Amino acid sequence: MNLSDILERRRLRRRVGWWRAAALVIAVLFVVVLYRAYGEDSAGSMLSRPHVAQLTISGLIDDDPIMLETIRQIGEDPSAKALVVSLSTGGGTTFGGEALYKALRKVGEKKPVISEIRTQAASAGYMIALAGERIFAGDTSITGSIGVIFLYPQAKDLLDKIGISMDSVKSAP
Repeated sequence: MNLSDILERRRLRRRVGWWRAAALVIAVLFVVVLYRAYGEDSAGSMLSRPHVAQLTISGLIDDDPIMLETIRQIGEDPSAKALVVSLSTGGGTTFGGEALYKALRKVGEKKPVISEIRTQAASAGYMIALAGERIFAGDTSITGSIGVIFLYPQAKDLLDKIGISMDSVKSAP
């Protein structure tokens, strides 16, 4: 083999090596693009791994359409195999609590729902906890009292001060 053949062979290797490196870079970019488009972080992905969804309900319970939509999405997500609801609330409105209870029961028809009482779950919070198949509470968790709070003003002293009184008119004794 002469010198010109050796040089030609080296040039050919460099060209092929450059194309191999370019093909490798393109392949890596293609995989990255596919992962971002269909990876586990995208909602409703077929490549998403099975998992247990966790939902935290804290503070005042009110009519919350965003929370209801989140619960509905968890119920429809095939990769979410169960739902753990963590509660730390003193309660809230009866309508909001009932709406969350019903939404969690719909999820419970398809997959297990577990309730976890953290600090407290009283009133509407306890009603929501009842939507789970099992309820777990700490030794010092405060819970109970599905009831109704009705707030009304006490204005008797004020009315007495300014001389206003209530009389009734009856048609019979």
